[in-house]
Amino acid sequence: MIMTSQKDKRRWALRKKRSHLNRKRKIKSKFVSRIIADTNVWYQLGSDELLFDRVNSKLVPVYNNLWEMSTTGMLHDKVKILKVRNGIRKMMLCQERMILLEPLRYLIALGNKGYANRIRAYTIDMLKFTQKIAHGYYIDDSQQENFRCALIKIKADLYKIQDVFNEAATLCKQKIKNFKKHRAQTNYMLMVGLLDYMAKMATQGDFDLKRVPLHDYELLVLVMDCFFKKLETGELKWQRNDLFDLFNLAYVRRGDKYWTNEKRWIQIIKAAGCEEYLYDAD
Repeated sequence: MIMTSQKDKRRWALRKKRSHLNRKRKIKSKFVSRIIADTNVWYQLGSDELLFDRVNSKLVPVYNNLWEMSTTGMLHDKVKILKVRNGIRKMMLCQERMILLEPLRYLIALGNKGYANRIRAYTIDMLKFTQKIAHGYYIDDSQQENFRCALIKIKADLYKIQDVFNEAATLCKQKIKNFKKHRAQTNYMLMVGLLDYMAKMATQGDFDLKRVPLHDYELLVLVMDCFFKKLETGELKWQRNDLFDLFNLAYVRRGDKYWTNEKRWIQIIKAAGCEEYLYDAD
């Protein structure tokens, strides 16, 4: 039986520590900061060539941008569709960096090598549709009614989510005895648990987020905590598009920037103590 001396143990521990630090340095040296923007920013970039040229190399379009641009009511209007078209064109110039996985699937894929993160047919259809819009396609009169009905159904589902969250927030508010203490509570691990539960639900229990480095995606977790507290205390009401605005943050890593011009979300991100993540175009 080979006995290991204390000196050998210390030497091995030191070597292991150095190896770990070297790996961290290599990862850090390869890290490239990205800018994740909400869809309204892409509309802004569509009409501002100078601004786009300044940030183009760091912009990363995401699934949420694609979804919102392919389901916006502005596609009905032959004037407003130009705003969408120009935004899509700018997004397509960054297409090689586009993340086409939905927010939860993106997080699941980060920590589960066995997860089949293939792009869904529905997403490919959206991509093709937005590309057609970018190349000048209009929804003709014969298709307008079908498109309008499809949008009504989509928006109805979002309103259902809005009602569920607002009803739950009202019930929670009735149970809060001390608002100051409630706001001061740290619910970081509760939010991590909620995201993990959502991932399991989305994959029928096959995958979770236990191996996902959520500390690198703290913006989502911290802002979720702050946002839900504001809902629970009645400071905010859930709005129709909040699901997309909130889960835009799932793509933002530690060291990345998030770009939004919406004052509501800027205030929530600041209240969560995450102001350093906000991109300032000025």
